[in-house]
Amino acid sequence: MEITFVIGYGVPLEDFLFEAANGTRYLNYSFECPLADTVVEKLTVKVLLPEGSKNPSVVVPFLVEQRTERKYSYLDVVGRTVVVRKKANVGPDHKSPFQVYYQFNPIYMLAEPLMLTFVFFLFFMACVTYLHLDLSISKTKQT
Repeated sequence: MEITFVIGYGVPLEDFLFEAANGTRYLNYSFECPLADTVVEKLTVKVLLPEGSKNPSVVVPFLVEQRTERKYSYLDVVGRTVVVRKKANVGPDHKSPFQVYYQFNPIYMLAEPLMLTFVFFLFFMACVTYLHLDLSISKTKQT
């Protein structure tokens, strides 16, 4: 019997995300199925990196198929890099850590708040301008 399913989850960063001495960040996680003692015919592990991350590289102790994708979610400006690794016939023997190294400039964390601030500022300025405009067709005489 063949069963196909997708498991997606987030992990607490303080346990898996580290910074190297040269300023490069890396994620240290294990390449395995989250179900204990399971053999998987085709395992795909996707790591979604923060927006603005550059130069992703993966260190895996065995041969895997690797590629990168670009994912856009709400309010993304340049999109997020997704590192995809696939391996066939994964079992408990393949349970070993892998690392995803990437460079990240913290200024990209300000992109969404600044964009929202600018849009709200423009909206309020448009409201103030609209309220101060005199859109009447004829002028009224003052006595």
